[in-house]
Amino acid sequence: GAPARIYRNDAARVGHWLCIATSDPVRQRSTIGARVTVNCDGYRVSAEILPHTSYLSSHEPIVHVGLGTSSTVTSIDVVWPHDPMAVEEFAVTHVDQRIELVRGQGIRIRAKRHDAGDRKSTP
Repeated sequence: GAPARIYRNDAARVGHWLCIATSDPVRQRSTIGARVTVNCDGYRVSAEILPHTSYLSSHEPIVHVGLGTSSTVTSIDVVWPHDPMAVEEFAVTHVDQRIELVRGQGIRIRAKRHDAGDRKSTP
């Protein structure tokens, strides 16, 4: 029953980052559930497009990835929610920006490997 609040992060901005949005022009709908994996300097960071992760609230359907001191990204892999057995790979030329990955515009599509689990690590 309390009034709404808005919080602002005033922490010092250090390190590199990417904000990643996804879209599917064929289905003309949201890609909620897309699994995004950023490959960077020997480590991977994975996250899903899930804007509904809190009670009675939502946030922008993007993935924000902190890259630490890494200023290059090897590639970004996307597993689309309606095709969970394929991975579409995208090339990224710059960091510290917001990008949109559009289904069908990646550099290649490959079959998804059956790993023991997604490994997550941070710089």
